Amino acid sequence: MRDRVLVKQFKDDAGLAFIEVIRRAGDPVRTQEIKAELIEAGVSKADVDRWWKTLQPSLKEHPRITCPRSGVYEWSFTTESSHDSLEKLTVQAGKRSAGRAWLVEAFTDNISDTLALVEKSGAGAQISWSQQREREKATLLAELVASVDSLIADGGSGADILDWLTQRALDQRLTPLGRSGETVEFDRELHEPAGAARPRPGQAVRVVRAGYAWSGAGPERVVVVKAVVEES
Repeated sequence: MRDRVLVKQFKDDAGLAFIEVIRRAGDPVRTQEIKAELIEAGVSKADVDRWWKTLQPSLKEHPRITCPRSGVYEWSFTTESSHDSLEKLTVQAGKRSAGRAWLVEAFTDNISDTLALVEKSGAGAQISWSQQREREKATLLAELVASVDSLIADGGSGADILDWLTQRALDQRLTPLGRSGETVEFDRELHEPAGAARPRPGQAVRVVRAGYAWSGAGPERVVVVKAVVEES
């Protein structure tokens, strides 16, 4: 089945697309399975093979990817020490190889996350860290609004804007919980009834607004926005 978002991600940065396939597999995944998913999504086999040959050594160095055996890759939710990531980052930053910005970013993010845990353990650090997170969220919203405004100014359609936002959601490890207009079985953990409706668990309901789950914090998905539903 074609996956336009994954194809676009591959065109923008093949390394990130390989990482996404490994991350969302959930279990150890073989090289052939990684390539097959991208080819099934719509990427040409020649491009997949070419970029895999180029980036495979770097994928093995990723701080969140382990190789339990030859030709097998698995996403790890265990955070390595900031010292180890910093050493690897120093080596990677010194290389002049195209297409590895995502690896440098991975090491940088890992160091930031590890240091954040230390920084917010101090007496007054929790307040400053919370303020920093609020600023980051405000910055992200501002970037989204500015980007959508730019797309509209360039003549972008509603479909173009939706595709762009969907890609951003994927980049942030967000997956949709239903689609607007879709009929699903009501689940209190995933759905929020519209108005005064009180559907029963398992009852058929229609999605009014999609929700989203985040899978960046660990092996389990976290519902960050429930889908709004109404009785069919």
